Amino acid sequence: IGSFTSYAISYTLCCPLLTAGTVRYRVYGAAGLTAPQIAALTLVCTLTFWLGMASVLAVGLILVPDAVAQVDHLPTGLNVGIGILLLALVLAYVVFVSTKRRVGTVEGWSMPLPGGRVTVAQIVLGVFDVCMGAAARYVLLPAGATGDYWTFTVIYVLAAILGVVSHAPGGIGVFEASMMIALPDIPRDQLLGTLLLFRVVYYFVPFALALVILGAYEIARRRHVLARAVDLATDIMKPIAPILLGGGVFVAGAALLITSALPIGAARRAVLADLVPLGMVEVAHLIVAVLGVVLLFLARGLIRRLRSAWILAGIVLALSAVLVLARSADWRQAALLLVLLFVLVLGRPAFGRLAPLLTARFSLWWVVAVA
Repeated sequence: IGSFTSYAISYTLCCPLLTAGTVRYRVYGAAGLTAPQIAALTLVCTLTFWLGMASVLAVGLILVPDAVAQVDHLPTGLNVGIGILLLALVLAYVVFVSTKRRVGTVEGWSMPLPGGRVTVAQIVLGVFDVCMGAAARYVLLPAGATGDYWTFTVIYVLAAILGVVSHAPGGIGVFEASMMIALPDIPRDQLLGTLLLFRVVYYFVPFALALVILGAYEIARRRHVLARAVDLATDIMKPIAPILLGGGVFVAGAALLITSALPIGAARRAVLADLVPLGMVEVAHLIVAVLGVVLLFLARGLIRRLRSAWILAGIVLALSAVLVLARSADWRQAALLLVLLFVLVLGRPAFGRLAPLLTARFSLWWVVAVA
């Protein structure tokens, strides 16, 4: 939870030490980690990302310096030299942490750096992460685009680094401009379209999913508070639930009767003609009308809190939702019936009377309402 949500949010909102650190503090703090431990964990994850980026970029500068030159406008030889220097720095860091236990200290706060084996694993994971991101972008290129995957990956890494150092949210604008400069052979409109689609796939969808996961996590953390709120709402609603649900079921029955007498639109007729035989449509019309009448009378039993009326109303609502689709392909009415059924199920504690359904008395006003 902490890793996925923090990465998805920081990728979209930028400032990873602030955004990802805040999310990690929220998740890992609840799990018992201290603030220094969370800070160390965030730093290790950030280090993994940059080790992977630096490794891919270093190899790319050495193997395909011309592709990078389209973006940085540096001579090929200088790009190769930068790549060798960058690769030497990565290897020097691995050697540095492999010789003995290393501890980083900043303003009195210390953190043991990962050892050689863990650092190599970090580099492998970082490279894999970068290559998967590049692959998600590469498969969206328009048909006929030139260039191999490795060259594209190097360009992707350079554009991503420029986006990160720009501190724009998600590197938006900077990343796209860099890609369009580095890939001049692809028509601008097609390339921009695939870049926007990449934003949706790689940034916005994970961001929305991360928000949902965080919301569910917070709800799970506060389930005891929610349980008390549900109990309080139940106590408040229990006296009036039979009246409200009885009225809702009465209206649902009337709606089924009225819509059974109305013609079906041409678009829905076309859908039904492809999916449901005409005979079944006509039978569904008749049964839905009958179920509508049944709901009118069951509403009285619900107001009297009868358990038998509650059970029958649930069955009739579920059956009506299915038959409405077969009758007129009206998914909105079916959805409303299912919502009413869901509320009826939640109100189960209010219907505890075991008297027979046929003993329900119908006043003159009720008969007039049904008529």
